[in-house]
Amino acid sequence: MRGLRDAAANAATLFVGLCTVALAALALGQHFEANATRIPLAELNPPVFLEEWASLAAEGHYMGPADADVVVVVFCDFLCPACASFATETYPVLRERYPGRVALVYRYWPLSRHWLTHPAVRAAECAADQGRFAEFHDLLFTERGALTRRSFRDFAVEAGVEDVGAFDSCYWRNDAIAAVERDTREARRLGGIGTPTVVVNGWLLVGGASLELLDSIAKPYLPTEPSEPDRTSPREGPQAEAASPRGVVSKPAVRGAASGRREAPTCEA
Repeated sequence: MRGLRDAAANAATLFVGLCTVALAALALGQHFEANATRIPLAELNPPVFLEEWASLAAEGHYMGPADADVVVVVFCDFLCPACASFATETYPVLRERYPGRVALVYRYWPLSRHWLTHPAVRAAECAADQGRFAEFHDLLFTERGALTRRSFRDFAVEAGVEDVGAFDSCYWRNDAIAAVERDTREARRLGGIGTPTVVVNGWLLVGGASLELLDSIAKPYLPTEPSEPDRTSPREGPQAEAASPRGVVSKPAVRGAASGRREAPTCEA
């Protein structure tokens, strides 16, 4: 009996000791986490220039003037909160700051944990068939919280899709798998670690793209004289001449773009 009591006492002592060590380690970890210098992903992954970047803008959905000086290629997920922030807050400010000078190429990178993202891509492709990708894109991001309460058909109608029957037929026969695989493969080849992964006139931004960073890269490509606001409707596809944007300059033109950045959110892939 004494041996059993001793064993039980030793086990209890060991358990208490392990709990004490665990609590101490947790407290120490919290201390270091609270006092550590937080380094944004953009700081760990400075912009990299891609010499053959024009091919990235030749695929996907082109939105903006065909002769844009700055072309922003973004690999995104319709259900990613960081992509929604980029699409509704960051990029629109850049576009309004330089009217008629900036264009966006949207490419797909649906994340597996978002169960509605593949259906959203299919619906977007069907809206694109009727020339309404830009409007559909904007609605999905601005109304992202309503995706579980509204049908893609409702979004399509609000986006201006006129032939709803054709949209429905397209949705049920089009899985958009080829476009998704093509874009996802490209994003991973570039070293993307999450969405949005952004390329601005050849400058690859991994780990988020803040407005400050976008602006610092865009400025050297823009003329000094302000332009008139773009009054044309969004253009889509490679036919919009995204592969040959004006103002492509050499790498030193954006020297120092990595300084003064702020952290931007991402959805980890």
